[in-house]
Amino acid sequence: MQADDLSGLEVSVDRTLSGRVFRSGQPHLGSWEDHPDQEPAVASLVDVDAVLVVPMTGTQRVDGVLTAARVRGRPGFTPEDLEMAAGFATQASVSIEIADTRAEQHRNEIYDERDQIAAELHEQVIQRVYAVNLSLHAAIGLAKSSVVAQRVRAAVRDLDGVIAHIQDAVRRLDDADPGHGPGVRERIEEVLADTTAEPGLSVSTRFAGKLDTIGTGELADDLVAALRDTLALVVRHAAATTVDLALTCTGHQVSVVVEHDGRHGSGRGDLAEWTAVAERAEHHGGTAELDDRGVRWSVPLP
Repeated sequence: MQADDLSGLEVSVDRTLSGRVFRSGQPHLGSWEDHPDQEPAVASLVDVDAVLVVPMTGTQRVDGVLTAARVRGRPGFTPEDLEMAAGFATQASVSIEIADTRAEQHRNEIYDERDQIAAELHEQVIQRVYAVNLSLHAAIGLAKSSVVAQRVRAAVRDLDGVIAHIQDAVRRLDDADPGHGPGVRERIEEVLADTTAEPGLSVSTRFAGKLDTIGTGELADDLVAALRDTLALVVRHAAATTVDLALTCTGHQVSVVVEHDGRHGSGRGDLAEWTAVAERAEHHGGTAELDDRGVRWSVPLP
């Protein structure tokens, strides 16, 4: 038997002895030849006889299996061997669960720290900057010089930008998912970056709610894909130059509203992008609407 012949080989779980032990959670002690219905690609490459397979059973699931085998001609495994292997597998499962628990605790600590930072930013920074901004707004009407009024307006615009950046930082802290790759918000921003690269196009965005409740699974993939197709729909087919995007994530629903200034009646029957957008919403029990103003896409959260 050559390790290179087995490395990377994909087989059905139900057609392997280890897979059946994994599914049932019951140990096995016997001979390899007692199971002629195993995957032929594996059986033809493995020249063993005695085999021992025990599940690595955790508190809530089977984490894996421990398999031991001996070449033909060697003595078979004994019940004592099975007991010893089962004890080892149990200890290995405990170690795996301890490691998983520690990793989860570490993630929770990071989330708690970010919540604290976000709260401090909101209470100590945003409120003060916003108060200064309101004061400057009031001062514009009191300015006797048009030059002074113009400079105050410029300062107000700058403060509006500062407030927006701080709020964006708070949202990023809420949406970050350490150790799980790019989050939904980051992927959406990549789509927006690609869209805004179109010459002569202005895109404004508004986010509401915590995007991390969407997760990183199929719904997140379909949301990002639907947004990409929607933007393609309004930019290329409706020839829009200004696009307003509002993405809202409540406790039970995520919705995307894209409005534009492009031409009306861009049609829907012959547009592949619209078909894909609608199908992705329907797949999750949601809805997609296309009218002269833009697209509205919403699905319930699982």
